[in-house]
Amino acid sequence: MDRIRHKHEIIDLFRHQAVHNPDFAEYLSAIQVDYRAISNILDIPFLPIEFFKNREIKTGNFDHECVFESSGTTQSIRSRNFIRSIDDYHRNTQKIFEKQYGALTGYNILALLPGYASTSSLVSMITYFFKVSKSEHCQFFAGRSDFDRLRIEIEKLENGNRRTLLFGVTHGLIEFAQYYDRPIKNVIVMETGGMKGRREELTRHELHEVLMQAWMVHQVHSEYGMTELLSQAYAAANGLFNMHDGFIVIPGDIYDPLEKGNYGKVARLNVIDMANQDTCAFIATSDVGRVFDNGTFEVLGRLDHADIRGCNLMYMPR
Repeated sequence: MDRIRHKHEIIDLFRHQAVHNPDFAEYLSAIQVDYRAISNILDIPFLPIEFFKNREIKTGNFDHECVFESSGTTQSIRSRNFIRSIDDYHRNTQKIFEKQYGALTGYNILALLPGYASTSSLVSMITYFFKVSKSEHCQFFAGRSDFDRLRIEIEKLENGNRRTLLFGVTHGLIEFAQYYDRPIKNVIVMETGGMKGRREELTRHELHEVLMQAWMVHQVHSEYGMTELLSQAYAAANGLFNMHDGFIVIPGDIYDPLEKGNYGKVARLNVIDMANQDTCAFIATSDVGRVFDNGTFEVLGRLDHADIRGCNLMYMPR
């Protein structure tokens, strides 16, 4: 926690949202927390991410420019995030990416995202990256029907002056690796998660091993983001994501969203996303992982909400 900068800004934002975000205020009242008594970041309650499925989470009144929706089946309730400024979202994603990987103008960008709709925050981000990159080779690939076209594009670009960045959802990358299992050069493979129950779950380590063996790459990179967050985190190796000033992860108790967890131990991932100025910046995610005091974290899997205390609060009557 000593590495976190601008702690007063985080507390100020928490108190502001506790007053001006009706759903956050209702949640804090339900769990009997007086926002005025909170002065330590570790004491901030985190809003369960499930609220985004049936509430319009907004801080203040504004006309949203677009709505991001999570992926899912027709039977599932999708999370929604109401975006006040799409330009602000795009600029933030660019700043975060370029701080770790350098200017987008140095990349060709290919995206293997089968099943992702235009309302996805990831699709919006990558579409913007295409524009900033200014490469004529940037394009999306829908799945198996596009595998041959993706293969041709990778081979075409492997000896070019720019590096190629291949974003891919987990199940799409696995299927493509089975189709095309030969060495690839000059490509950064960036998995974005997202098995979505399509096949047997793999740990991130197992997934990376499969892809590294198929394509003879030294490492597989990872992107961590979600519909409810306007910021991302990246892992250049070993599945260890880097926090930054605007994106802080704090361990929470797996079964009780009102309790905190321990650094270095398996915990629920609570995220402070300072870019969520207009929604809620304090979110208890559905992810399980480990948070380390050196400013990194890893994601190990997802929670089973059947046994989690407090989730029924999202069904409180209005």
